Formats: sequence, C-alpha cells, structure tokens
Amino acid sequence: KTVIRGGAGVFFSTEAINPARQQLALNYPYLARETFSRASTADILNLTFDNPFPADRSALQGVNTPQGIPTDAQTPEVYQFNLTIERELAKDLGLEVGYVGSLGRHLGMRYNLNYQYPTGALTTTTPVVPVTARKFPQFGDITYQTQEVNSTYHALQIAVRRRSKNGLTMLASYTFGKAMDQN
Repeated sequence: KTVIRGGAGVFFSTEAINPARQQLALNYPYLARETFSRASTADILNLTFDNPFPADRSALQGVNTPQGIPTDAQTPEVYQFNLTIERELAKDLGLEVGYVGSLGRHLGMRYNLNYQYPTGALTTTTPVVPVTARKFPQFGDITYQTQEVNSTYHALQIAVRRRSKNGLTMLASYTFGKAMDQN
C-alpha cells in the first residue's frame, strides 16, 4: 500500500513593475512634494493671496534622495517542485518521505548606492562619534533595485502518522532543509 505524489510549478512575479510604480513614479521629477514651514519670526500679516507660500519657507522633497532601476530588468521566476512517497507500515501506521525544492531566479534586491562610510576620523564635539562621508555628498541615500538575486531551497521531509481508535492522531515529523540566497 504505497502512494506516490508529485507536483511542479513555475510562477512569475510582477516585482519588476512595482519599483517603477512605487520608487520612480512617486518621486521627483514625476511627483514634486513641497512643504512650507511657518517661520517663528515671520509676521503672519505679510502673507498675501498673491503669495500665500513664500519661497523662503519651502523645501522640495525627494530631489536629494533619488531612486532607480535598470531599464532591462528581467521578470522574477520561482520554480517549485516536490515528490512524496507514502507507505502504510502497519494498521493505522504510515510513513511519508518527501523531497521539496524551490528555485528563485531574477529576484529583486534594493541597495543604497550612496551609503555612509566611516572616514577614520572622530568628531571634536561631545559625544564623540565617527565622522562619515558619502561617495556623492550632494545626495542622501540613493536607492537602486536590481533583478539579479537567485535563491534555492531543498528539503527532505519525513513524517510518521498513527491513527488511534478513539479518533486521536499522533504525528512525528522532521524536516532537513537548506535555503540559500545572495544576501
């Protein structure tokens, strides 16, 4: 009394579209966000309908924290597969042994092109902290997403089931697996 089960699938993700929609479309120059702060020393009576938002109190957001994606990004793919063999060892006792696998290709990864790195110097003020610098000091973080990451998962799954006459089921299971990616 043996049962063999197996399955496989290929799945595609829209992850390559989301960075364009979320990272690029919601940032400068496609979306310009301006904030206006009230100066504590400003005379509120100087505000007019001709100029309700004075330029000296505005700040344009997103200009110094750009984001990007490659123009030739590939569509992320995930391959999943499994094979299971189940065998009845005795009355109400079964053993199940299975292999499960998954492969991810062209998965997304975001990273900062303009990260802060230590210069080796310390500040002269209190508290003393390391001095950091950026490759492009005129910008803050520069977020960039690529579709280059791969992942793998392989596992051996073993389960023993025992059904009792009172409707109670006992299960002992063990999974030996390995997952790897490029992070």
